[in-house]
Amino acid sequence: MPKEETSFIPRKNTESQFYKEAGPGFLLPLALAIFLLSFLTYGGLYLYKSSLNKEIASLNESLKRAADALDLETISNISDLSSRIEATKNILKKHIKTTSVFDFLQKNTVKNVYFKSFRMNINESGDIEISMTGSALSYLDLAEQAEVFSSDKYIKDLSFSSLSLGDKGSVNFNVSFKLDSLFLNANQN
Repeated sequence: MPKEETSFIPRKNTESQFYKEAGPGFLLPLALAIFLLSFLTYGGLYLYKSSLNKEIASLNESLKRAADALDLETISNISDLSSRIEATKNILKKHIKTTSVFDFLQKNTVKNVYFKSFRMNINESGDIEISMTGSALSYLDLAEQAEVFSSDKYIKDLSFSSLSLGDKGSVNFNVSFKLDSLFLNANQN
């Protein structure tokens, strides 16, 4: 068997090894791009913040000038006027148009019947209470008037009282009735 020689000196490899020098790789340009982008973003935001602060200061100044220009007495007068207008609107909403009652009486009064006095009141339920004194040329005219009133759908609690003979054969009377609250709703145009 052939004998191998042992040596503690390393043998030289006859093949030379060439190492290619590695470049910076892809991480260094990526890191530089991110850093540059961050720096530009920070600079842009800093300039934007400065611009916003200037605009806020300008708006505060113009707001202060506008507040100084307001006349407090005029504002108070306008506020009072607004309150009065709202109160007037509320009053007008609750106002009852009484002309519709007189139109009703004109349409529903018989030819030979005359009313001498008139009293009207609106009760809590919204019904219109009417009391009148009148005169009719005859009992027949008074009966006809009673028929006209009693056939109307809005009249409730119809009552004729104090019938008496008047001058020249006329008949004096008192009449009272209630007009249903629906009458006002139907005639408030």
